Amino acid sequence: MAKTKKIISRQLEKMREAKKMSMRRAREKIRNDPVHHAEEKVKDRYRKRNSRRNIQDLSEREQKFEKIGRNAPDAIDNGKKLKKSSRG
Repeated sequence: MAKTKKIISRQLEKMREAKKMSMRRAREKIRNDPVHHAEEKVKDRYRKRNSRRNIQDLSEREQKFEKIGRNAPDAIDNGKKLKKSSRG
């Protein structure tokens, strides 16, 4: 017998909650150990610093995408001309 949408959504919700609790316990475990916590902070800072890219490092197309904003990808993809705003 096929599962109903309601049952499936309940199961998904339970799985999400279990994952959240698992991650909470893992973070708490890391926070309780000062040495491990310091190592994780260093790794996190390094990861964040390396994930940032300057606009000069992007291709011309990506630069346009960043300038108009992430919520308007169709303006580039469909070849629409962009209106210049009075702000700059």
